[in-house]
Amino acid sequence: MINALRYLVRSGCGWEMLPVHFGPWQTIYWWFRRLMRRFLFRTIHDLSVMLDR
Repeated sequence: MINALRYLVRSGCGWEMLPVHFGPWQTIYWWFRRLMRRFLFRTIHDLSVMLDR
């Protein structure tokens, strides 16, 4: 799911244009909305930045 979101940000495409190897776009969108509602997306982002450094 994180890779699909990163792909969306990098390419600037819409949800419906996600490649099929990420899975159905509806599933990715559902998880994205769920995480955003719980404010976990910011935490995941901060952790991934810390791990990359």
